[in-house]
Parts: sequence; structure tokens; C-alpha cells
Amino acid sequence: MDKLNLNFPQRWVEFWAIFLIILGFLFAFSIDAPWVAYVVAAGMGAVLGRLTWRWRKNLKGSGITIVLGFLVGFLLGLQHADRKVIIVLFALGIAVSFYVHDRNIIRGAEY
Repeated sequence: MDKLNLNFPQRWVEFWAIFLIILGFLFAFSIDAPWVAYVVAAGMGAVLGRLTWRWRKNLKGSGITIVLGFLVGFLLGLQHADRKVIIVLFALGIAVSFYVHDRNIIRGAEY
């Protein structure tokens, strides 16, 4: 039987994505009000829009994979909200956040 090789330096994105899938599932499972789920979806879309703007010249898949991991877990754990609305609000959050950063309406701190 082969040894299980969990090479963390090479697989850190997958570990974070799995962690956030679980976290997103538990978070969504604990939400009773649909409007809270809609706000969280728009907020996570805004975070991904900011990351996309920040890395627009050399887009990194690692940050996007981690945020999408949260979205997948969040969608799996939803009970009272419409998943189609969540996806639309997530996409709108990405678009609005990218637009306001691109037009310098909001200036992000460079680090």
C-alpha cells in the first residue's frame, strides 16, 4: 500500500479550499434568514472582485480557488435561500467590486 503523501508546500491551496468548503457549509447551515445569505454572497463576490482586480495582470488561481471553495460550501449548506439568487448576487458582487476598483472609486491599499 502506498503512503499518503500530503505535501503541504505544494498543496496549500487545496487544504485552504477544503477548509473553507467546510467552513462555508457550517456557516450557511447555521443561517436561518435568507437575507443574511444574500448579503454574505454579495460580500464574498466583492472579495473575489477585489482579488481579480488586484491580480488582473497576472491572475492567480490560488486566491480564486480559495474563495470559490467557500462559495461551494456555502451553496451546499444553504437551507432557506435560493441558490440561483446566491450565484447572481455573487457574480454581481464580483462585477461591482472590479468596476469600482478599476475606476478608482475605491482605492485599495497596496501591500
